[in-house]
This record gives sequence, C-alpha cells and structure tokens, in this order.
Amino acid sequence: MFYSPNIADLPRLNIKAFFPQEKDFLSSGLFGIDYISGGGYPVGEITEIFGDSGSGKTAIALKSIATTQKQGKSCAFIDMDRAFPMILAKNTGVDTSSLLVFRPDSAEDAFDVMSTLIRTDALSLIVLDSVASLLPREDLDNAVSKQKGALPKILQEKLPDFISLVKTTKTAVLFLNQTRERVSRTGGTTSSLGGKMLKYYAELRIETTCGELLKQHGNVIGQSMNCTAIKNLSVFPGRFASFDVFHSSGADDVRFFADAAERMGFLSFSEHATILFDGQEFCSYKELRDYLEEHSDVSAKIKAEIIREGRGEKS
Repeated sequence: MFYSPNIADLPRLNIKAFFPQEKDFLSSGLFGIDYISGGGYPVGEITEIFGDSGSGKTAIALKSIATTQKQGKSCAFIDMDRAFPMILAKNTGVDTSSLLVFRPDSAEDAFDVMSTLIRTDALSLIVLDSVASLLPREDLDNAVSKQKGALPKILQEKLPDFISLVKTTKTAVLFLNQTRERVSRTGGTTSSLGGKMLKYYAELRIETTCGELLKQHGNVIGQSMNCTAIKNLSVFPGRFASFDVFHSSGADDVRFFADAAERMGFLSFSEHATILFDGQEFCSYKELRDYLEEHSDVSAKIKAEIIREGRGEKS
C-alpha cells in the first residue's frame, strides 16, 4: 500500500531556497579562451591551465593580467617557479609596476598568501605559477620532497578550505600546471600533476599543446598554440581554439577571431586573400588586429555574439 506522508509529519530541516543566477566571468584577454570557456575565467572559482613546458600557459596568464589591468582591476602573480618572464610581460602589456608578485617558500605559504589576498576583496585575478612547484614546508630541505604523493597530499589538505573561501569572493584564481609522461607496460600516458583533487575542484580545465613555429624571412618570431577545454561546468567541454605567441608582443588570437567571425558571417576573405570586415579591407592579420584594438566596441559586440552562439543562446 502506498503511503503519502503529511508535510507536517516531516522533520524540520534548516533548508534555504536557492535561486540560480548566471555565472560571472573575467575575460582572459584571448577570444579563443573566452569562446571555449563560455566567457572567460569563472569568478569565484579555480581555473586550471595545464600542458607541457613551453606550451603557452604563462603567455595566456600574462595576457589575462594585462587585459584585467586595462579594466582598472588589480592582479597578483604567485611565482613559485622563481621564473617571472619580465620581458614577455612588458611586451604583452602588463603593468609590472602595479602587479603584485610574491615568491612564497612553501605550499603552505603560497596558500596563506593567496587566502590573505582574497580576503582583502581587492583583487580580480590571482595567478599561481606553477602547481608543480608546491612543496610542503617540512620537505623543502629533505630529499623526501621528491617522493611520489607529496603534491597530492598538500592539495588534499589545502584545497577544500581554499575553494570555500574563493567561492565567497569576486576573484578568479588561475592555476598553471605541468604535465608529465608516465611510461608503463601498456604504453605511455600523459597526465597533469597534483592527483585528482585539483581536477575535482577546478571549475574549468584547459589543456595547451604546442603547434607550428611561426617564421618571418626565415627567422622564428613565435609559435602557434592549441588549447582544449577538458572540463567546463559552464558550457559543453571539448571545445578547441588556437592562438599565437609572438616573441615581440606575447599571446595573440586574431586568426581564431577571423575564422570564427567568418563562420558567423561577420567577416569574409576576398579572392585576393584580403580580409573584408566592417566595411573595410585589410591586407594582413596585423592590420585587422590594429583595427580591432582601435574599434573595441565593434569587436566586443561580435565576440559577445559568437560566445552566445557557442553557448547555444539565442540573440
């Protein structure tokens, strides 16, 4: 016999109604990243960017810092690797004089610094470079710091309280991470460091890989990079984008913008390989890039439309 209990018979529970709201994003400064993530880095969450050494992770972070600073917001860089690229930062447009750079000695110190910064509610973006260099304080002077399991253990200890704090703020936290290849009897596999904890707590995970070298007159001027949203709780994961990293100016994704804008009908290529956009004709991607920077209102509307289309939203 089916029994339907009276609501008055149920125990009193301390439950509050929750009304879901749209998630806020902080633009990465790279349209390709904003597209595959659904708008940029989720605010009040952790984003992990992982990949091989030299695959563009730091270049992405610097571009994000430069873009955030141009909006009048403050950023911090936790330099665990002791390798802050000052020249690349300046070439990317980072105001190094106003950027807060910290070099904690241990993983505990790093999380203490980030927690203190977050509690000030004065920062919009915090970058940790990198997860691979997070070592427990007690292991810094011992060979045991190299043992397997040290990093997952410290993340398991620190991440739960840290993410609870981050979720109460308007700060986006960006963790840069390395990948390592594991060789076994069944073959080689590649995975990011830190175990399952960071994978679980990260709202967005982006993998970066190296592409082709960019050359001009026989000289290498940069390299193309590829990025894929491996995990994304805002929109569907698995989306792919590409960008270029130039030695002279840092990360740039005007080519990805042109391809996406062409697909949406905002841009076209003539039979003479020139670019037709906004009633103008451009002979190179550099000319298009300069025009987009000068007419940011035009590019912003088109980028927003493409991102909405990527989310599956109607205009």
